[in-house]
Amino acid sequence: MVEEIKEYGLRVLLVDDNESFLESLTRLISSFPSVTIIGKTISGESALGMCERLKPDLIIMDIKMPGISGFEAARLMKNLNYPPRILLISFNNEPEYLFESLSAGADGYMTKSEISTGLFRRISSIFSINSGAAS
Repeated sequence: MVEEIKEYGLRVLLVDDNESFLESLTRLISSFPSVTIIGKTISGESALGMCERLKPDLIIMDIKMPGISGFEAARLMKNLNYPPRILLISFNNEPEYLFESLSAGADGYMTKSEISTGLFRRISSIFSINSGAAS
């Protein structure tokens, strides 16, 4: 999958209500080859509109946000005509967060503490496991 990302590029939308974390995530993802951040937002509501308009390949989204949670936004996004792949993130490492993420239709879950060392590998695994999903 790493070769596929390099060859075709990956369009990513970032969603987190913590603006400093969002900027850190932006810097990290900007260092990945052939990955383009096409949008950033701080709420699930605006992420839904951006998802419909921009049609990202991947959304990396926090679970706990004011208004629509990442769980609910993921459920709604997966019902779109061209649903993106979704990686839900949180500081919480409780097993029920993983279960709820998968129940909401997310393609993956990881804690924010894992992101700096495992994000690119997790993105690659999401796309290789779900090769029939939106591209």
